[in-house]
Amino acid sequence: MGLLSRALQDLKKNPCVIVSGELSGIDFSAAAREAGLNACAVFAQINGIYCIKQFYGFCARTIAVSVSSADFWDGAGISENYLAVKKDKLTPFYQLFAAEDKKNLSALLIKRFKLCDGSSAIWLCSGGESDIPASNALLAKIVKTGIDFPLDDGFIHRPPKNIPANLFEIDFSDVVEALPESGANYSLELLLSLSRTIFYGAYKLCKPLFENPNCCCLSRDTCLRAVIYSACEIDAYLLNTQLQQILSPYFSSGVLEALQIYGISTAESEAAIVSFLQTAD
Repeated sequence: MGLLSRALQDLKKNPCVIVSGELSGIDFSAAAREAGLNACAVFAQINGIYCIKQFYGFCARTIAVSVSSADFWDGAGISENYLAVKKDKLTPFYQLFAAEDKKNLSALLIKRFKLCDGSSAIWLCSGGESDIPASNALLAKIVKTGIDFPLDDGFIHRPPKNIPANLFEIDFSDVVEALPESGANYSLELLLSLSRTIFYGAYKLCKPLFENPNCCCLSRDTCLRAVIYSACEIDAYLLNTQLQQILSPYFSSGVLEALQIYGISTAESEAAIVSFLQTAD
């Protein structure tokens, strides 16, 4: 069993149960879109190593390959002032990106800043100097609220009458485990951070598929629970196919073969449905 497998087993013993209306952190993706940014990321430190903690507009492979040392950032001259890197100067930073994202880069804005706990972090944004005002707007929110993932935006769930609910668990653990660099000597804490970041990006992409009255919420760090209302039983294979189409720009198709979707049961009572959504095991 690998380090990440052990880590995920530990998480299952202490699952994160979603409570309606509970919220911490900011919705980073929504805030980045509101600021008008194309792609951006926050690199936080874990035991002296930098990894992406929050992001918008990058693929999962970039999250996995962008693990970097403090020496790399110090050598690049990253300070609390913006470093504007134009197209012809991007080569030293290509190692931080998957091929899919690398080809879309035209310029970068990079700076060092401090999180609300006083720790040093790196801000990276795809764009030029004209994007600095939008970049500053999002950074101000980050400094104020931190970079924790929102537990969820809560859910007000009113099941439609006389329509059975198909209950599913969507397990990303094998997908997430396949992404970190094989043979990399990462700490357990770093692997856990990578898994959360990669998985949360997948969750944000999946959620729009389950429009009201259907519902999707976090179950534990690498699993979702979903409810789909239908007079007919919904096939888990069909749901898997739809999710793979949605997730293919984020994950490679080969990695997505490891996605596991389980049809748990059907239910009709509101109490049973909400209990399923709020139970993590």
